Amino acid sequence: MKALPTASEQLSKIALSNQFSQDYVPPKFHYRVSSIPYCIRKPILRRSPDWVDLSMVEKQPDQWQAAHIGTMMHQALQGDISGSKHVVAIEPEIDLIFDVEIDDKKLDIHLVGHIDILSHIDNKLKVIDIKALKSSGLNYTPKQEHFLQLAVYQVAMQCDGELWYMARDTGEEMFYEQDLATAQSLMAMTIIPKVSIMAQAELREELPPIPLQHASKQGQFWECRYCEFSSFCFE
Repeated sequence: MKALPTASEQLSKIALSNQFSQDYVPPKFHYRVSSIPYCIRKPILRRSPDWVDLSMVEKQPDQWQAAHIGTMMHQALQGDISGSKHVVAIEPEIDLIFDVEIDDKKLDIHLVGHIDILSHIDNKLKVIDIKALKSSGLNYTPKQEHFLQLAVYQVAMQCDGELWYMARDTGEEMFYEQDLATAQSLMAMTIIPKVSIMAQAELREELPPIPLQHASKQGQFWECRYCEFSSFCFE
């Protein structure tokens, strides 16, 4: 496996164009960071609109509204701190590249996305990922999926990271740190093996298997309930 990029190499590639916007569908062997913690089939199915079940799309207005509110909260918080001397960049792009060997072929895998905030405090970089909560959550337990997403950004920038949770109803904020060593472990033990399964399926021009959690509930797992590809997987 080739060496992962250094922070300075990544900083030199930061650009604030919208190449990796929400509507961007990455090419083969490119995966959005935000999709990595979730269903391994969906990023590949999204490359082929013919598989979309439009009746399921019509059932998603609540999700769209929640996503819109979350986006507005992101933008408000980013706007509040954009003038801070500690902010290096707002939504810098990352394209983390590593190689894997599959079927005797070496493939370059790209993990692409935006970091919400890149800060520089006490001579150290820090990645900040913002998450919106439906309601205040003094007893909220951070989701492992969020730490996985944060880990990719951290490995890309070779620095520590922090999750910022903000409640939509009260504006309450909660902060959870993750050091670089933990992020590197998550990358090696969870993220790279998972992405390798996706890449193997794409190389063989097939779909990855339905994850056990999803299959056991036959379309009623929370990720599947309103998924636009649910009927493709379970009919």
